[in-house]
Amino acid sequence: MLLLLVDKKIKILLYGALLFGLFLRVFSLIKLPFPPDGDEVAFGYYGWSLGHFASDEYSRVLPLNFPSIGDFKYPGMAYLNIIPAIFFGLNDITTRIVSALSGTFLILVVFNLAKLIFKNVFVSVASAWFIALSPWGIIESRLGYETMSATFLVTLAVYILLKLLNSKKIKRKYLSWLSIFLLLVLASFTYAAARVFIPLILLTLVLFTFIKNSVFEKNKKGIRVLFLSISAIVVLSVIPVANRGRASEDLLKVTPSQLDRLQQIYVQAGSSKIKT
Repeated sequence: MLLLLVDKKIKILLYGALLFGLFLRVFSLIKLPFPPDGDEVAFGYYGWSLGHFASDEYSRVLPLNFPSIGDFKYPGMAYLNIIPAIFFGLNDITTRIVSALSGTFLILVVFNLAKLIFKNVFVSVASAWFIALSPWGIIESRLGYETMSATFLVTLAVYILLKLLNSKKIKRKYLSWLSIFLLLVLASFTYAAARVFIPLILLTLVLFTFIKNSVFEKNKKGIRVLFLSISAIVVLSVIPVANRGRASEDLLKVTPSQLDRLQQIYVQAGSSKIKT
């Protein structure tokens, strides 16, 4: 009976974290902390254009990069915005709702991840509330950038991977490996930093496979295949200069004085984040 009461309280606390976290992420979404800027609007437009015409503004069909204003945006956020664009059309909600929902679902993933690692439901609930109330988590979830979506995808992949490594009863393990692979590939094409730290994380796991009688050694084939496949995709994808996106300022070929002038124009137009 006491266990049932504890479980009920845990569920109430978890649902409370989810609902309160959702409220903090969607309340006055299109106005706070500031209205959508050019990058956010661009991602929203790409989602709408892909959903209606399967192309960008240059009529390129299902592109892997978006030239935009010359910064070659990564495709992940654009393709994720197809779904809200279908429901909400071409408006400010479409530009930010994916980030807001990613930040909300991250609360649930963090709860399960903490439960898997610490084997303690109270620590899990505390972790869920920490991420729900995290200023970083709230702000990043309220902006239509790639950061929160990539964070959610990677965290979910890590959770599935750890659960896979620590369980002997999972049926159809290949589906779990495939899910991990797809999530990490999508994250790699969503945010530039993911192309660096995802292969490094997987490389670390590969090194762990040399530990005798460990869960890593028992799953060494899957871990090594995952590392090689993800690394190969990342390396091949960045060979074309355009696919490197904002990882290289050389794409823009803008001098320091020109960048300074651009910032002055942004301030005068009232769209500068520094002024805001």
